[in-house]
Amino acid sequence: MSVYKGFRKLAQTGRSYVEVRNSVKPKH
Repeated sequence: MSVYKGFRKLAQTGRSYVEVRNSVKPKH
């Protein structure tokens, strides 16, 4: 199931993106 693998990878990427964004805390 490549679709399941792709979805899982996307979820991990999104999670790391959120963590980086939270650690950076952009000023708006």
